[in-house]
Amino acid sequence: MLVRGEAGIGKLLRWIAVTAARGRFSRELADWNDTVPILIKLRSYAGKPLPRPEEFLEDPAGPIAEPAPDGWTHRQFDAGHALLLAGGVDELSAGQRPKVRQWLRKLLNRYPQTRLVVTSRPAAAGTR
Repeated sequence: MLVRGEAGIGKLLRWIAVTAARGRFSRELADWNDTVPILIKLRSYAGKPLPRPEEFLEDPAGPIAEPAPDGWTHRQFDAGHALLLAGGVDELSAGQRPKVRQWLRKLLNRYPQTRLVVTSRPAAAGTR
């Protein structure tokens, strides 16, 4: 799912992550309650390679958390428990945006049960 919005749309991803972690979704999104929200701030990868699944938790946890056990993130994706929240396509260069599209496509091909929400300001999101 692509959500296009003005400045501040990234806060939606944090709300989704907290709501999923608390198991508070209802009706159409109730199956998101059994997911593990993984928030990726794309601006952290401006001009850098995009992360591999085993690197997804490094940025949000920083130095305050122990590293996830080897293979844990892959197991969450394989089991269909991952809720990938990728924010800030607009904060990447125009040249890097197609790479993000490819990166997401590869992730979804490898882990087809993944739920995905991507945010961007309208000018950077395009129509495809």
